[in-house]
Amino acid sequence: MLFNPFSLEFQCNPESTYRTLHAQGKILKMASFGSNDWIISGYQEVQEGLRNADFYKLDMVAQAAAMAEHHDHQEGWPNLQMVVDNWLFFKEKPEHGESRKLLHSWFTKANIAELSTHIREITCAEKQKLRGRGWFNLVDLAALIPYKLMCRMLGDEAFQTKESFTQAVSLFQIVTPPVSFSQFEKMEIAAQHYVLLIKSRLTQPKPLKPGILAYLQELYQQGDLTLPEVTGAVSMLLSVGQDTTQNLIGNTVYGLFKHPQQLERLRLDPKLMNLAVAEGGRYMPPVSILPRRVLVDTEFNGHSIAKGDNVYLLIGAACRDQSAFKNADEFIIERDEKTKLIYGHGVHLCLGLHLANLMTTIAIEELLSESNLEVDIEAAKFSNTIGIYGFDHLPARF
Repeated sequence: MLFNPFSLEFQCNPESTYRTLHAQGKILKMASFGSNDWIISGYQEVQEGLRNADFYKLDMVAQAAAMAEHHDHQEGWPNLQMVVDNWLFFKEKPEHGESRKLLHSWFTKANIAELSTHIREITCAEKQKLRGRGWFNLVDLAALIPYKLMCRMLGDEAFQTKESFTQAVSLFQIVTPPVSFSQFEKMEIAAQHYVLLIKSRLTQPKPLKPGILAYLQELYQQGDLTLPEVTGAVSMLLSVGQDTTQNLIGNTVYGLFKHPQQLERLRLDPKLMNLAVAEGGRYMPPVSILPRRVLVDTEFNGHSIAKGDNVYLLIGAACRDQSAFKNADEFIIERDEKTKLIYGHGVHLCLGLHLANLMTTIAIEELLSESNLEVDIEAAKFSNTIGIYGFDHLPARF
């Protein structure tokens, strides 16, 4: 099976590839890059893959070191490696559980519900800036909502700068391998920005405003956390949370406007918004491919997979599996079949899933409150980034 996840054709129209994969087998060896790569595309199979303890997240710190060695880049990328090594996203047991505990209370469903007013204030303020300007890129609006909210949750205005936002976007490239030498260079600059900024905030004598950063500062001053651990936690929240929520908003809007009858159904009954957001995540999951490395020789659904093999869990394909979802290629708000697959599973269940859903719900509510909202789906430009399903440009106006 030939499969190129880097191709623009796949990024713009993955559905035909998904159908081919499902027809040929939901677990396949991939001939695109080498004999040691596997594609898992079925819904049940991807679920099992996410639960499989033998499938380990790729070690991006090791990849960074290997890239530096390959290019004889002796200084390497020390800030990037230090920061990413402390991202919850890349940790496994037992370190993952310990790091997750630090932040869990800030992201419970009850605590997230209290942020509704802040989310609506941010959304309305950004929307107001666009009024009367004609066509704008909805992706830009969708990106600012999660970033500004996270800055507010941190409780520190020092992060609300254009530079910090740009560096957060740059750091996100670490979760979309393979990463080029030039990308590693840019991410090192981004990581250094956060190391210096967070160090200055943690060590300042003036008390910080109540928020996540003040909470982490207290642990840091008590000696319970190190600077790399705090920097990793804060930079991950700003980077990973921003990009995935941005795409969930954009993808759901795209799905609604591509299916005008469903859009009209939602306008007539706004109480369906939570279901619409859930369907938007299934129809176009923001994270469509999760790469894994196999730790030991293992048997998986009748296939012998060797230690060191790469496994690609295709979330996007799983969510279009006709055996799991009737009329899987259609956007159907009141769908009987539900899934939380887009948020991962088990130990790696997304920490911010409730927050992402709430931000997307409120953002789309506010957008649809504009009766003359237009979205030009024909002019949309998909993002050509492996593993991330979303847009670089989605023209809209009201």
